[in-house]
Amino acid sequence: MKAIQCFSSLPLLRGRLASGLYDGGKPELELPDSVLLCMRLSALQLRRLNGPIKLYTDTPMKRYLSEKGMLDCWDSVDTSILDAFCQDCSDIDLRVFWSAGKFACYQHERAPFVCIDTDLVVWKRLDFAEGLDFAFAHWEKIEPGDESYPSLDHIQRTDMDKAELSPDCFGHYACNMAITYLGNDVFRETFVRYAFAFMRQNTAKPDGRYALPDILYVEQRLPYALVRKMQLNYAPVLACTWNPKHFRIMHPGKAFKNWFFSDLDHGKPFTHLWFHKKYLAENPAAAAVYCENLRREIRWAKRRHHRSPRSDDAWYVSHLLYNGKGCHEQGCSRCGYSLWLSDNDPDFTEYLRHAVKGSSLRFLYCTKYPGYSPMPPQYRMGLADCNSMGD
Repeated sequence: MKAIQCFSSLPLLRGRLASGLYDGGKPELELPDSVLLCMRLSALQLRRLNGPIKLYTDTPMKRYLSEKGMLDCWDSVDTSILDAFCQDCSDIDLRVFWSAGKFACYQHERAPFVCIDTDLVVWKRLDFAEGLDFAFAHWEKIEPGDESYPSLDHIQRTDMDKAELSPDCFGHYACNMAITYLGNDVFRETFVRYAFAFMRQNTAKPDGRYALPDILYVEQRLPYALVRKMQLNYAPVLACTWNPKHFRIMHPGKAFKNWFFSDLDHGKPFTHLWFHKKYLAENPAAAAVYCENLRREIRWAKRRHHRSPRSDDAWYVSHLLYNGKGCHEQGCSRCGYSLWLSDNDPDFTEYLRHAVKGSSLRFLYCTKYPGYSPMPPQYRMGLADCNSMGD
């Protein structure tokens, strides 16, 4: 699987901190140890499990990473795309849209490929199913009163957005894009076109929040609306839902009980440093412990670098749980446990609610496919539909 990572110096040089916050202070090209160590482990694990990996960066960041002795973490380093983007992004506020450079990389690449954030570490080989057009890290819940995901009326949508994407296409969920799999070039090109149009006309100004609703719209709401509008196949890598309003994982079941994204847990498909960077920046003692744990994981990964991944290192991501390769028979030895399907699950559509008449159902969950929610085939919907999926 072709894999890329992207890291631009411009957001840092325009005042956005490595923790993700913007405080209007002195811009500097400097990253704390926790961020650098996580970046190193991220590249090392992705390279070990998934194969060659390319870093897209710009010349100042490449020079900085070279000084830190990190360029050998990637198989290749490309500065041409983001150097050109730096000359052509004066109408995009990178203090707000700090990840805008990723879209320039998406524009240059061709499907299929996966892009992994440098603050995310994979513990399993990501195995994306044939026919999957789009995949993302996990769901995020949109609730009334959540400042991260306000009503669409509070977003500076383009005329193209308003004309072609009805509110029904957005539903009540967003896609966390710390892992982005693009398996369809038409979708990739459409997503990039809409994203650049939105960012170039947007006039939002940075404040003290980690992420404004505007960047969350372009990164996490827009692709969901587009993939549903285009009736393509999509799936989360991890079938759980993050609730930003209540700052917790919803309906985690047994698989995610007492687990948090920043935990260095090999039993899950990934670790995501995410907003834990802010906590570490404000708590030096905790940062020192976390950095030592990252160094331990780096040593562990290096010892296994030349070993072939085991079959149980794979994490299968598919838009269909039952695709003819697995087993869904009662008593299957691979089906280690069951989960209760919650009506908060984004796949629990109005059709399914009506079919089960509100009853709590217990479905067998085959551990061969632990990356997607359990759903019996007679209740699955083959394609996304703007009028029902995610509502």
